[in-house]
Amino acid sequence: MPRCTNAQYLYQRERLRANWIDQHARAFSRLESQEQMDLHDYFAPTEPIDDEAALRHRSEVTKSFPSLPQKAGRAYQSALPFLDAPSPEPARPIANRAARRHPVKQGSRRVVIHAVRNPKVDTHKLSRALIAIMDARPKEQRDKDDTAA
Repeated sequence: MPRCTNAQYLYQRERLRANWIDQHARAFSRLESQEQMDLHDYFAPTEPIDDEAALRHRSEVTKSFPSLPQKAGRAYQSALPFLDAPSPEPARPIANRAARRHPVKQGSRRVVIHAVRNPKVDTHKLSRALIAIMDARPKEQRDKDDTAA
């Protein structure tokens, strides 16, 4: 694969940034965790920096991690089909809630979850999630934990 020019790098970075912001990282969610981090480390799509700063970033990470451009290039190629795909239509709300209450056979539904790895930890969201987990425990378990403390 030929080396990526500055113009190509900036174009690819802008596409990834647009996907991250406008499509809620839909293309990222289809990649493996390490591929997502390679894209974040090389292209920095979550950072609101200008082209000059982006090229400086590229130069610095390439010096520090010489294999990163190749890894990020492969991850970008894996993300391409999802970058080009149109956004899915939003789910339509069900008008009558009672209409949803029908028995469903076990195993007849398939739920698919795609994770998006954010390069920075949102401590506020993390603390809210931990509090929600603690609040969701059964009352007996909470009482047991409170007496042990």
